[in-house]
Amino acid sequence: MKTGSGALLIWNDIAPGAEATFRGWHDEEHIPERVAVPGFRHGRRLFSADAAPRWLTFYEADTASVFSSQPYLARLDSPTPRTVGILPSFRATQRMAGDVVAAVGEGRGAAVGTTRIWSPGMDADAETLRPLLSATLARPGVVAVAVVASDAAGTQRVTAERSLRAPDEAPPDIVLVVEAASENAIPDLAAETAALFPGAGRIAADRYAVEFALASA
Repeated sequence: MKTGSGALLIWNDIAPGAEATFRGWHDEEHIPERVAVPGFRHGRRLFSADAAPRWLTFYEADTASVFSSQPYLARLDSPTPRTVGILPSFRATQRMAGDVVAAVGEGRGAAVGTTRIWSPGMDADAETLRPLLSATLARPGVVAVAVVASDAAGTQRVTAERSLRAPDEAPPDIVLVVEAASENAIPDLAAETAALFPGAGRIAADRYAVEFALASA
C-alpha cells in the first residue's frame, strides 16, 4: 500500500456448514468481480482459525473515494445469484473503508496482522507515524506496515448486498496493518499499537494467513 491510497477491510465469520460455499464463491466470483471495478488494484482473502472473526478480506484501491464511486455502488446494488445465496450466512461482519494515512515498505506478505482500534477522534498523523512504522518494518520478516483511517462515506450507504446479511457490527476507526513473510514474523500487535497510539481505546489484534489473492487486470 502507498500513503494516500484506499483500503477496504472486511472482517467476517460464516455460519457453520457454509465455509466451503463461501470460499468457492469468493475465489471464483466475488473477488474477481470486485477487482474488475475501476480503481480497485488488488484483493485478498485471509483466514485464521484462532481469529475473531476468522476471515479478513482486504482490497486496495487508488483512493478511498473508489469505495463510494458509482461503478462500485452499482455492483453492490446488483448482487448475483451466488451472492444472494451466501450473504445470509455472514456473521460478525465489520466493514471499514478508509485512507492509507501512512505506509512504509513495498511488499505484500504471506501473512497479515491487523489491530482494529475503536477510538473516535484519535489522530493518525503521517509525519508522526512514519518513523514508528519504520521501526516495525525493521523487524525480521516484516515487509510492509500501514495505518488506515476510516472514511465513513465508503461504508454508510445501505446497499442491496448489505441488506442481505445480518446487521454489521461497528467498524474500527483506525487499523494498523502489518504484512509479514509468515504469521510467526508478525510482532506483538498490542505492543506495536501501544507505541503508535498511546491511550488507544478498545482494540482487537489478530493474525491471518493469505488464502487467495488477485490483482486487477
